[in-house]
Amino acid sequence: MSIDLKTKLASRPESVASVELLPSLHAAAHTGGYAWWYTEIHDASQERFGLTLIMFAGSVFSPAYAAQLRHGTPLRGLEVPAINLVLHESTGQGRARKVSQRAWVMNEYPASALRTEDRAIHIAQSSLEYLGDGSIRIFIDEDTTRFFGRPGPKVRGHLRVRPSLPVGKPLLLAENPRGEAHFWQPIAACAPAEVDLQVGEVPLRYEGTAYCDRNFGEGRLEDSFRRWCWAHGFSGGDVGPAIATPSDSAVIVYDTTACSGDRQRIALHYPGGGQSPALQLSHSRAETPLPGDLPPDGKEFLWLKVPRSFVAGDFRCERLPRGNLLDSPFYARFRSQIQHSTQPDLRFTGVGEYLDLERFSRPALQHLLRYKTRQVVP
Repeated sequence: MSIDLKTKLASRPESVASVELLPSLHAAAHTGGYAWWYTEIHDASQERFGLTLIMFAGSVFSPAYAAQLRHGTPLRGLEVPAINLVLHESTGQGRARKVSQRAWVMNEYPASALRTEDRAIHIAQSSLEYLGDGSIRIFIDEDTTRFFGRPGPKVRGHLRVRPSLPVGKPLLLAENPRGEAHFWQPIAACAPAEVDLQVGEVPLRYEGTAYCDRNFGEGRLEDSFRRWCWAHGFSGGDVGPAIATPSDSAVIVYDTTACSGDRQRIALHYPGGGQSPALQLSHSRAETPLPGDLPPDGKEFLWLKVPRSFVAGDFRCERLPRGNLLDSPFYARFRSQIQHSTQPDLRFTGVGEYLDLERFSRPALQHLLRYKTRQVVP
């Protein structure tokens, strides 16, 4: 890990108002570097809509970015900004429940589209800003992305997230032999949020529960990790409390395997009532760190073998039946349930993901991603 980045992380923020972009942008300024800001908002009243937005300074899953780096081009993350947005709609109950995708955005922009301020990032006409009152304001103005990278109907509007708990400090998830580090920082584990969008000709407005974090690293993601499982959950209801308050509890769990075979598991439990979160960390060495070694409890669906469950600290995460949100050859997002091993009342429902970076590293697989990615020409 570079000394510069260590220094920049020494002052750790305690509120959204004190969050600075500088450490993230410092990482994204490296060749192969990246930073992304993740926001997820669920319709807590009707449990109908779910929205995920990722803003990239260094689009880690860009086939063009990966190809140029393979060919020796010293391309930096700051030169590859992108916007990814997915809007889901759930219908039916129980076994009849179905999840469909209402909108998909994967737009990659030229370097000139990225503009930054002390606490704001702008990509083309979209932006994310940490406000002085402790809230996060996001503007979205994007064409949806159709197959073969064609533009579709616009998604335009704003999101507002109002975190009330302290911002978690950045945690080191991995460091490769070149000293390039990957950090994860929770921003809001469980926060009230508002969505006000126009999706094509259809208005979409709801209040809900949000989760936000950011990740940043100094080198290619696949140079540090073989795979990871990650999930977060809210207490109460199917997707969390009706409107999140400081008394609500939440949990975040990680299970990462580095390229070296080192395995790290993280459980971060927010007990509610404004209390500080409890952190559990464990490290181990994979017994057989061989390429293609997939979790033995996985199940094939579509292209990817995805674990049914994983354990971190005192919590077990299980993906829910008929809860698939996004499937790809190397990545899956799904509805999940997280439960404490000895306290059955500690149960959380939310979203999980599985990422296989060994599969992503295959150039032929990366080529397929071009069909769902749009290169926006100024």
